[in-house]
Amino acid sequence: MKSVAFWFCCCGVATRHCGDLFGVVRICQQLMLGSEVAKNARYSREAMLWTAVGMWSEPVRTTLDYGQINVFLVLLIMVAVRSSRWWVSGLLVGVAAGIKLTPAIAGLYFVAQRRYLAAAFSAVVFFGTVGVSWVLIRDETREYIRSYFGDADRIGPVASVWNQSVFGAVHRFGVSDNYVHVVWGIAVVVCVVAAFVAWRSLASGDKLGVLLVVQLLGLLISPVSWSHHWVWVLPLVLWLVYGPFSGMRGARGLAIVWGAAVMVGVPWLLSFQQDTIWTVVDPPILVWFALVYVVGALTIFGWMVWCGRRGSLTLPAGPDSVSLSSR
Repeated sequence: MKSVAFWFCCCGVATRHCGDLFGVVRICQQLMLGSEVAKNARYSREAMLWTAVGMWSEPVRTTLDYGQINVFLVLLIMVAVRSSRWWVSGLLVGVAAGIKLTPAIAGLYFVAQRRYLAAAFSAVVFFGTVGVSWVLIRDETREYIRSYFGDADRIGPVASVWNQSVFGAVHRFGVSDNYVHVVWGIAVVVCVVAAFVAWRSLASGDKLGVLLVVQLLGLLISPVSWSHHWVWVLPLVLWLVYGPFSGMRGARGLAIVWGAAVMVGVPWLLSFQQDTIWTVVDPPILVWFALVYVVGALTIFGWMVWCGRRGSLTLPAGPDSVSLSSR
């Protein structure tokens, strides 16, 4: 009986994630094609197929394995971006950041889109969630802020291949403790500059493209970006297939490479070359392969810049298609 109940719960969780992922795919279509065009039955069927495939991608698989809520948080951010009401957008991002800190980077999207009220309100809501926690569970909140906040090692080894951030890459290359934060700081500056130039290469109406730049930047510069945090790869692949640069050289190739990387699960494969999660992948040459998501994200930034300079921006026409006027 216990076994049946266990599998029943597992199926329920998987179904919930499937519904959340389908919502993510549909909102991606709406942002790129316009809500009226996206209502076409063709795109509904395609969304089902994307969801079915996406459920087997490594970020979603590991999200299910670890009992995480990354897909749900991505859905909250997508709904916030789609909404034109500043208070709805700010509320959703603030709550998401209160649940798990990583979605807080979405506030930068509102700044990039000059939605300053939404950005400010998301910060207010986030600190409000901290305040509520302080009132309801004061001891736990105090302990977290004093002892755990900013301590990346408390949730796992930062040098593990599962940590697909620049900080993890720096540790895997064995940089001395005396210089690790200096090297990381330089790498963060490089990532920020690359993201800024990529953002400037996009049109202001390309909401999904701008959001992806922000989210990829957050994944790169965060001290810890576990592979299950990279659920944003599915919206990225959708943007490459349907987005304004989909007709540019390299779009399909990048979509295929990214899709293969997450379907195979490169960090998962490399993890078999770690004796434990607390040791670095061996032999050392595999450290270079462990850069897969970091290099992939920076490649996307570079490709965006190239497309912005070489091609025009196009989206399928529709009654409410977004404006893609240049910045």
